[in-house]
Amino acid sequence: MNLRCDSAKRRVAADRKTDAFRSRAQDDETDDEGSDDDDYTDEEIATFLSEYEKHKDYEKLKWRYIKRPGGQAIRPDAYYACYGAARHLKDGDNTEPAPMWREDGSIDYGGRAKWDGWDACKGMTERAKIAFAKAMRGALANPAENFY
Repeated sequence: MNLRCDSAKRRVAADRKTDAFRSRAQDDETDDEGSDDDDYTDEEIATFLSEYEKHKDYEKLKWRYIKRPGGQAIRPDAYYACYGAARHLKDGDNTEPAPMWREDGSIDYGGRAKWDGWDACKGMTERAKIAFAKAMRGALANPAENFY
């Protein structure tokens, strides 16, 4: 009975995290109807795109690790937001099922965080570059929380 309750709590927590990623990405995303394209000047968009090009190798940065139960560690949320935008630009919308378990039977925290970040960018086109640049700005603004 406790295992079911714990599993349900973890699922709810993972769903909340997915919703948080998605709402953050949708704030950054624009479409033709009611878009926030008017919020950015052409100069600002050019700045975002140059920041995207500058930080494409975000994985090589010394990202912090956050310990999770079972001896696992994940990276900060900003890393997964960058990962999701970059993966969306490379592979398009996420159509894979959400990972839940690792091969060793433990919860796949890192895999799920990557999936959530990628899924949050669903429906974006080139605007994912802006989402990536914003995530990097947020990470670089808090280096103590995100990097060694």
